[in-house]
Amino acid sequence: MVDKHLYIADLDGTLLKGDKTLSNYSRSGLQRLIGEKNMNFTIATARSYTYAKQVLDGLDLKIPLVLKNGAVTTDFASGRNVNINYIQDEYWRELVDDIGEYMLSPFMSTLADFEECYYYDHIVGDGMQWYVNEMNAGKDKRLMRLPTLHIVEPDERVLSVSVINRYDVIQKVREELQLRYQNILHCHFYEELYHRGWYWAVFTNKLATKDQAIKVLCDQYGYDINETTAFGDSHSDKSLLQVAKHKIAVANADKKLIEIATEVIGSNEEDSVVKYLEKRFGN
Repeated sequence: MVDKHLYIADLDGTLLKGDKTLSNYSRSGLQRLIGEKNMNFTIATARSYTYAKQVLDGLDLKIPLVLKNGAVTTDFASGRNVNINYIQDEYWRELVDDIGEYMLSPFMSTLADFEECYYYDHIVGDGMQWYVNEMNAGKDKRLMRLPTLHIVEPDERVLSVSVINRYDVIQKVREELQLRYQNILHCHFYEELYHRGWYWAVFTNKLATKDQAIKVLCDQYGYDINETTAFGDSHSDKSLLQVAKHKIAVANADKKLIEIATEVIGSNEEDSVVKYLEKRFGN
């Protein structure tokens, strides 16, 4: 009998170590389980295809990846987008203006064919400056500064509009704009894992959540959503764990995520996700 159980893991803080790398142990373990045990495994992350492709290099992932918190589902080998949930032109334009009313400046992630871009027009605050510096240091070719975000053409599908600042500022933006766009957009709210004390509000299409993306993926590829195991560490993984049968939190996870988990394993620094899977498959 073919095993149709699906395993889904977040990347940062869950599968990856604190230095944003996949350890040799986890890489070889995953490849062995996928190749020899026919394990059905995929990723659900806030990250882009470029990032996922780089850190997961060498893995033969056959099931599409859920990226950008559910905005895009992409075939790992080819980069072909299977599903896209984008923000309609009229709404992202309004949203950019609304964010400006808070004296903030957002980043915008777009997709045109296979090319993803990450735009901004001016920098507001140390958090935004840190992120620009991080992307530049990593020689991320997606990053581009524009005179204004409003010159982005309608044929570029806007996946997200995001803003970073201190908790009290972002919390207010999140609450007020989520209420304003409650039937149109979803807001992902979380602390920056690699720059503590700074928080993100990431606005996406209403359907762009990890749980909804996984449900669609299961329907398309014949998996039972009630036979899934999900691994996570942060608030952004809450919907993913809630929809899974087995809800696994790593030891370093947010307390609120641990509260809904059915099991807590070791930390991301201990290759705990792969060790759990090896035990599950009798390795």
